[in-house]
Amino acid sequence: MTQSANPLRAELESVIGECVNCALGLNDTLIEERDALKRQDSAAIMDAAARKQRCIEQLEQLDARRADLTEACGYGRSPGEMQTVARDLDAASGENHLLNCWNHFMEIAHKCFDLNSANGAIIRVRKTQITNSLATIRGGATDDQTYGPAGTEPQAERARSLAQA
Repeated sequence: MTQSANPLRAELESVIGECVNCALGLNDTLIEERDALKRQDSAAIMDAAARKQRCIEQLEQLDARRADLTEACGYGRSPGEMQTVARDLDAASGENHLLNCWNHFMEIAHKCFDLNSANGAIIRVRKTQITNSLATIRGGATDDQTYGPAGTEPQAERARSLAQA
């Protein structure tokens, strides 16, 4: 650790605090996205998706700042090393604030991951339902693939117009 650890610690605390605030915003956005998915409100879904993207971009920027700060303290850049960084900096100051803040951020991040996974599952189920309905209308077999790996339709019979079905 370098001599400039105290100012870096304060800045690192600030960055992690911003991460917590941003992650809380992401959490709220993911809950709103789930509600919009349940209501099938496409405008609200698009709005939530845009806000979610902004939160993710902001978190990426904050993580880059966090990585720069941990490197300036003489540690590696990976988020996995943050526990060690926080413990060491807290020990030097006689506090546990940095570690507690980081752990709080990680709890929120895990919750966001779970919420996003659940929202993705809702989207996959809806996609399958729509794909199966279209296959039924077209008179073909149900197949959850809308496009093949090359970006083309996987079956020629899907090219048939709905009027022909």
